[in-house]
Amino acid sequence: MAINSNNSLTFKHISHATNEAIEYIDNRRKGAIKSLKTRWKKFNYTCMGGIEVNTIYTIAGISGAGKSAFLNSLETDLFDLNPDIDFIILSFSLEIKNNDII
Repeated sequence: MAINSNNSLTFKHISHATNEAIEYIDNRRKGAIKSLKTRWKKFNYTCMGGIEVNTIYTIAGISGAGKSAFLNSLETDLFDLNPDIDFIILSFSLEIKNNDII
């Protein structure tokens, strides 16, 4: 069964996309786009002010490295340090056993 669509893809010149990215990064850096602050100043600095809302982050590491402790602390801090921002956290914990790896 064929699906017909009148929607066509739109294209931007690379310079236009580059300018949009630079403007976005500059707005994050200046605080015009609000970020969720964490307790770690260096982390906030590296992430241009903190964690961006509506973004998926993946925390990965070897077993026992402290991922769960880090995330528990982070989730608590995000609510405590950003009371003026309305947001929701969805947290998924997935684990792969050694015998599941091929």
